[in-house]
Amino acid sequence: EVAPTAGLDLYSMAKFGMAGLTRAWAHDLGPQGITVNCIQPGPVETDMNPKDGSLSGFLTPRTAIKRYGRVEEIAEMVAYLVGANTDNVTGSILNNDGGLSA
Repeated sequence: EVAPTAGLDLYSMAKFGMAGLTRAWAHDLGPQGITVNCIQPGPVETDMNPKDGSLSGFLTPRTAIKRYGRVEEIAEMVAYLVGANTDNVTGSILNNDGGLSA
């Protein structure tokens, strides 16, 4: 939940809104045994956002690890959340952003 530069007001609003919904839905749906969590990825290498694309010069230096994330890293976090023994994890905002928000 960070706005690294000016002009990201609507983007920031959406991220804060999603975090708020996650926390509220955790309370609303918890009694039914439903967990709700939010993964907030940082820059992730995809076809639409390659690690050597136009945004990389801006984003890469802002991460603590100085690289884009990989799709597999996000998928592993999703797999954890839907896996066994995670019923106690709910209402969490999980950053998978290479330290962009650190």
